[in-house]
Amino acid sequence: MNMAITLRPRPHRRGHSHSPSWGQMPPRPPMEAQQFGKGAPSNYRFQYSACTGRRKALLIGINYAGQPNALRGCINDVTNMSTFLHERYGYRREDMVILTDDQQNPMSVPTKANILRAMQWLVKDAQRNDSLFIHFSGKIIAVAQTAIGFLKKAALGESARERTVKTKTSPADVVMFSGSKDTQTS
Repeated sequence: MNMAITLRPRPHRRGHSHSPSWGQMPPRPPMEAQQFGKGAPSNYRFQYSACTGRRKALLIGINYAGQPNALRGCINDVTNMSTFLHERYGYRREDMVILTDDQQNPMSVPTKANILRAMQWLVKDAQRNDSLFIHFSGKIIAVAQTAIGFLKKAALGESARERTVKTKTSPADVVMFSGSKDTQTS
């Protein structure tokens, strides 16, 4: 199974002819089997997703309001990412789970249980060429470790997870974490 989070632009709709402010999209990746880089056995191969299947997104924003070193902007990041995925890549709002720490509904607050439940929803019934997207804005260390371990185990099984750790490879098209210091805002 491919767990793809590579984004592809949607064709422009009639009446929407302006070009995006973020510039031109890079060329599509090759569709034939590719070889992993350093660390993986030479017979390991992967194939990029065509991203023609279902699109699902999990968006998490935690400002930690009222706590020491509270962040600002994490919930705004989630709102902006939701709009970007919907308008630019055609993700449907009903195929997005949004967890933020300003919610009144306890099921929409980013607790460990809710994040794990949302990750299970994200990978449930995933098929080749689906586009699964996770965005997290907040203090990431524990969440990142839990997310990576859970997703690999849920999508690939324990033996595949062990092989991934051993060979430092991943079946996902793109895995990226970026962040800022607690004193910075996004």
